[in-house]
Amino acid sequence: MPAGSVLAVEPFVERIGPAQDAIGASAYRFGYRTEATRDVFSAIEIPAEIVEEAVTSKLSISATMSPTGEISATSSACAAGIASPLIL
Repeated sequence: MPAGSVLAVEPFVERIGPAQDAIGASAYRFGYRTEATRDVFSAIEIPAEIVEEAVTSKLSISATMSPTGEISATSSACAAGIASPLIL
């Protein structure tokens, strides 16, 4: 990659389970990968039970990584249009 060029990235999510064609998953992997090569450079795995409960409860889950590599995950519940963070 030439100096000064910007690496194009995209977010992704994928099921992790016994088999890709099986119903259900044991976990979900969320992260970012390069658009050109699809190489993953940042990812976090969250147990399927947490993700599926959050989705059915209309919660928003997000994960952040600090410059030192520390990862934290939070979820936000919306009540009357106001989001309140919940630490996972």
